[in-house]
Amino acid sequence: MQTQTLLHILQELRELRQLLQAQLSKPETQSPELLLPEELCQRLKISRSTLHNYRQQGLPHYRTGNRTYYRWDEVLQYLRC
Repeated sequence: MQTQTLLHILQELRELRQLLQAQLSKPETQSPELLLPEELCQRLKISRSTLHNYRQQGLPHYRTGNRTYYRWDEVLQYLRC
């Protein structure tokens, strides 16, 4: 059990590092807007199941623990393609 906990913590740290690297790699002076699934659904006027389908088809998202976040600029870019 302790090994599983440590592996889970390591995974969360990797995901946090990924989020930080994504934010720091952009030369923007303003931080990207991060949205929770509920916020993104409201903004796009879509259901949770539609959001889930988009995610399965490659919509960029970030997970930390059991929270999922979406960068608004990446969502817009994905939907334009």
